[in-house]
Amino acid sequence: MILYLHGFSSGGQSTKATQLRNALAPVAVRAPTYPAHDPHAAIAQLETTVRECFPNGGARLIGSSLGGFYAQYLASRDRNARAVLINPALNPQQQLRPAVGPNTNYVTGERFEFTNEQHAALSVYDVTAEALAGRILVLVDEDDEVIPYQHAVEKYRKVSTVKRYPGGSHRFEHMAEALPMLRTFLEE
Repeated sequence: MILYLHGFSSGGQSTKATQLRNALAPVAVRAPTYPAHDPHAAIAQLETTVRECFPNGGARLIGSSLGGFYAQYLASRDRNARAVLINPALNPQQQLRPAVGPNTNYVTGERFEFTNEQHAALSVYDVTAEALAGRILVLVDEDDEVIPYQHAVEKYRKVSTVKRYPGGSHRFEHMAEALPMLRTFLEE
């Protein structure tokens, strides 16, 4: 089983979640919808989901955008976990500052408020790259229009595998090309 974590204003039925379910079959991909904008609630729900899906540890996670930020935190709490981060928001304290205020979830249509308190709470869940050495695979599109890819490259290039793809976008246009590497990494 693989647990997919969506980004800030997305959901478990997103295009990327569906794409991963189809591409990784017959391996089950569980993609819960969780309140990504509320770090404490998101982590509480995701920790429960990880315990349900991987009761003996060894979680296999894929996180996109803010889901990548949460995936690295969850992986840091399980010594046998592995996580793939796709165009991850690894500096959400800076990257999400403009999103404080009213928002609409792109997948569910739900309206929500991203508060200053929720924004500040993101810093609680940051982890060092060294804590995850060798257990993270980072996949980035260099033309991501939402998140500068350089932060993820700089954070993980010395301790984990980082694959940069020219062009692309925040949606990650290189999934088909990245799938063999992703599968191999999560199977280890």
